[in-house]
Amino acid sequence: MAPQQLTVVTRQRLIDLLVAQKVWWWGALDEVRFLERLYDLDALEGDGYRRLTAREDIWQHCINNDDWPPEWVFTDSRFGLSSDSPQPLLNFLAEMLHPVVRRDPAEVQRLAEELNDILSKDGFELYPTEYISGLPVYAGGPRASFHGARPDLKFESRPLLTDPRVLHEHQERIRAGLERDPAAAIASCKELVESLCKIILERQDIEFPPGEDLPPLFKRVTTLLGRVSKVDLGL
Repeated sequence: MAPQQLTVVTRQRLIDLLVAQKVWWWGALDEVRFLERLYDLDALEGDGYRRLTAREDIWQHCINNDDWPPEWVFTDSRFGLSSDSPQPLLNFLAEMLHPVVRRDPAEVQRLAEELNDILSKDGFELYPTEYISGLPVYAGGPRASFHGARPDLKFESRPLLTDPRVLHEHQERIRAGLERDPAAAIASCKELVESLCKIILERQDIEFPPGEDLPPLFKRVTTLLGRVSKVDLGL
């Protein structure tokens, strides 16, 4: 079976999205500081004339002269973003969403959704693998085949969940474990349900022992749901 590929159409759609929305890939950094997070710029060749390294080349054209268009990097063979392998481009897009590069969580979430909408057509996606100060750090790869796709519970769209970050962390541990550690995924599912139960109970000012496990927590919630409508709960 041939390895998955990003088609020319998908690659162009990704570039068009960034250009049309004026999403500068280097974010809060500059072109040199961004690219050195992914590449050894001093080991890559420059223009072969005045500038011996890629660092010197990029500094001259992007910082000093500013005479290269923002999309130059996607066709520069030194960085492999148009190569047959999809991974260099996926790594590049994931780095664009790093908390050090983009500091507005709302912008990161929007970009991740829009990029994933395009990537999904070829069976790829960007997904959080860890968190820094509660903010996601993304990686890129093939979409999980478990039940057809990775789960997306869209916590932000639910009024009850005023601070969904802890639930996102559970969800991403589940996603990672589906392929690498199913037992850990099952444990994370349990923790996710526990967290949801506690949020519901706290929202309704119902007390419960701090260390209470899932079965009694779930029983409290099901009893509550028998008395309070879902509308009242804000679900």
